[in-house]
Amino acid sequence: MFAIDTVRNIFENTYFGLYFGGLYGLLSPETARILSQPVLLLVPKILNVFGGCVVLGLLLLRWLPLAVRERG
Repeated sequence: MFAIDTVRNIFENTYFGLYFGGLYGLLSPETARILSQPVLLLVPKILNVFGGCVVLGLLLLRWLPLAVRERG
Protein backbone atom coordinates (compact mmCIF):
# COMPACT_ATOMS: atom_id res chain seq x y z
CA MET A 1 0.00 0.00 0.00
CA PHE A 2 2.78 2.39 0.85
CA ALA A 3 4.49 1.54 -2.42
CA ILE A 4 1.43 2.69 -4.38
CA ASP A 5 1.32 5.98 -2.53
CA THR A 6 5.08 6.44 -2.86
CA VAL A 7 5.06 5.86 -6.62
CA ARG A 8 2.13 8.25 -7.00
CA ASN A 9 3.89 10.87 -4.92
CA ILE A 10 7.16 10.54 -6.86
CA PHE A 11 5.32 10.83 -10.18
CA GLU A 12 3.36 13.91 -9.10
CA ASN A 13 6.38 15.68 -7.61
CA THR A 14 8.52 14.92 -10.67
CA TYR A 15 5.83 16.14 -13.04
CA PHE A 16 5.21 19.42 -11.25
CA GLY A 17 8.93 19.86 -10.58
CA LEU A 18 9.59 19.69 -14.32
CA TYR A 19 6.62 21.95 -15.03
CA PHE A 20 7.61 24.67 -12.58
CA GLY A 21 11.28 24.27 -13.52
CA GLY A 22 10.35 25.16 -17.09
CA LEU A 23 7.99 27.89 -15.96
CA TYR A 24 10.59 29.67 -13.82
CA GLY A 25 13.53 29.24 -16.19
CA LEU A 26 15.42 26.41 -14.51
CA LEU A 27 14.65 24.19 -17.49
CA SER A 28 13.75 24.89 -21.08
CA PRO A 29 10.55 26.96 -21.47
CA GLU A 30 9.49 24.27 -23.95
CA THR A 31 9.15 21.87 -21.00
CA ALA A 32 6.59 24.12 -19.33
CA ARG A 33 4.74 24.66 -22.60
CA ILE A 34 4.39 20.93 -23.19
CA LEU A 35 3.47 20.05 -19.60
CA SER A 36 0.98 22.92 -19.26
CA GLN A 37 -1.52 21.36 -21.64
CA PRO A 38 -4.79 20.99 -19.72
CA VAL A 39 -5.07 17.27 -20.38
CA LEU A 40 -1.55 16.64 -19.07
CA LEU A 41 -2.14 18.77 -15.98
CA LEU A 42 -5.05 16.48 -15.07
CA VAL A 43 -2.98 13.28 -15.29
CA PRO A 44 -1.31 13.63 -11.84
CA LYS A 45 -4.66 14.48 -10.24
CA ILE A 46 -6.39 11.51 -11.86
CA LEU A 47 -3.49 9.33 -10.71
CA ASN A 48 -4.03 10.68 -7.17
CA VAL A 49 -7.70 9.68 -7.21
CA PHE A 50 -6.91 6.26 -8.70
CA GLY A 51 -4.09 5.63 -6.20
CA GLY A 52 -6.31 6.67 -3.30
CA CYS A 53 -9.04 4.31 -4.44
CA VAL A 54 -6.59 1.43 -4.77
CA VAL A 55 -5.14 2.05 -1.31
CA LEU A 56 -8.62 2.37 0.22
CA GLY A 57 -9.72 -0.82 -1.53
CA LEU A 58 -6.68 -2.72 -0.28
CA LEU A 59 -7.23 -1.45 3.26
CA LEU A 60 -10.88 -2.53 3.17
CA LEU A 61 -9.99 -5.95 1.78
CA ARG A 62 -7.46 -6.39 4.58
CA TRP A 63 -9.31 -4.72 7.45
CA LEU A 64 -12.92 -5.76 6.85
CA PRO A 65 -12.43 -9.54 7.10
CA LEU A 66 -10.34 -9.08 10.26
CA ALA A 67 -13.04 -6.89 11.82
CA VAL A 68 -15.79 -9.40 10.95
CA ARG A 69 -13.72 -12.29 12.36
CA GLU A 70 -13.00 -10.34 15.54
CA ARG A 71 -16.64 -9.44 16.03
CA GLY A 72 -17.71 -13.06 15.58
